[in-house]
Amino acid sequence: MTPLLSGSPLSEHAGYPHGLSLDKYDQGFNLKEWNNIYFKGNREKFCVLLNQNWAGHRTLQSSFFIGTDWLEKGRLAVYIEPKLNDKAKNTDYFKMLFEGFRNPDVAAYVPDIFEMKLDEPQITISSKLDLLTPLLVFQFLSVLKGLVKKGLKKTHDPLEANLSNRVKGKILVAKQLKQNTFKNQLLKNYCRFNNFSIDGAENRVLKKALQFSIKYLNNNSLKEHKPAFQKLLDYVSPAFEDVGDVTKETNLRNFKVSAFFKDYKQALHLARMIFERYGFNINSVHSDKKDVSVPPFWIDMSKLYELYVLSNLRKQEYGKQIKFQAKGFYGATDFLLVSERNLMVIDAKYKPYYDDQYVADDIRQLSGYSRDEGILEILSSYDLDIRLKVIDCLIIYPTKEASQNTSLELTELKRTKIDQFNRFYKKALELPFQG
Repeated sequence: MTPLLSGSPLSEHAGYPHGLSLDKYDQGFNLKEWNNIYFKGNREKFCVLLNQNWAGHRTLQSSFFIGTDWLEKGRLAVYIEPKLNDKAKNTDYFKMLFEGFRNPDVAAYVPDIFEMKLDEPQITISSKLDLLTPLLVFQFLSVLKGLVKKGLKKTHDPLEANLSNRVKGKILVAKQLKQNTFKNQLLKNYCRFNNFSIDGAENRVLKKALQFSIKYLNNNSLKEHKPAFQKLLDYVSPAFEDVGDVTKETNLRNFKVSAFFKDYKQALHLARMIFERYGFNINSVHSDKKDVSVPPFWIDMSKLYELYVLSNLRKQEYGKQIKFQAKGFYGATDFLLVSERNLMVIDAKYKPYYDDQYVADDIRQLSGYSRDEGILEILSSYDLDIRLKVIDCLIIYPTKEASQNTSLELTELKRTKIDQFNRFYKKALELPFQG
């Protein structure tokens, strides 16, 4: 197993705000060559931040990204787990995943949630810490379900066949002579023709990724989460019975998305990521092992929490009145509640300390949304005088305390006021936890 910093996973926001001392790693590791780790290279989103404290000692701080990466390539890695894990119970990441991906309108945002560094050496971790593979497989199956629901695309693909008593397309003279004429098979014709069916190149690639997914699910224990995967498999698998297999690995490595199959783009992108995760070799999808090797990866828990909140809002009676990622001139608010009686700017903040305080930057952000002319234009469709009013603003934040009132019913949204600000409210939403 790859050595981990501190010998075990660190939590999100480890070392906040002054940093976690790295003094004990001075011996044996070259701390000066350790670099900050950014999510997809975005310097405004750090996964691991290296710094110096007031005494000149090197420190480390994590953010709201979970995953693993190299600090010193080939020698020492870091693993960050969800902050709300504790000794009694862990955040049920998979349930958040299932809930968050339940809504079809989130598909375009899923690539923003995770990063996989396929060009880096793999890191060996406990199989219990492999959060990447289930995410890829579940999202692939979810997108595949959408394609199957619409019906798999049919294509005109060249096919060769030795037909009896008929001619279709073009007779291949050389093969006709060799296979039929010289063997006195006078009633047969060796032809090439276009076959209009679902057995096209794109569907064959998707079927191969489905086979990878099935092998992964058969060989790995996901305990109580297995039914969620199985339900998707039962839905999509029959649709590929008449689709052929990809015969060469090069066909998996070099396939391109046709301009005629734009709705296939995300499914094929996820399929490629699954192939790359296993080095394009289905035999590397091993049985349930104690340790697994994964490429460095990061998952944006704030984005995942946002999708989890969306799923819970959609379940409410007012669920159809929730607009997701409504765009203004200032930016896009997470959610808008739009009805003739209730207009509200809602934002999901993955900040568990919201129980006892507020963050001024969050107040400023929502205030900006509520005064954004683009947002006001959307709301004016429901209230012509909206520009003359103060708009309700709600912040939804995570909690692990089941004792709190975490209902998102309409009557509960304004129950807890942020006293320092006019028409600002906050609402705790309990995260799912493993037993």
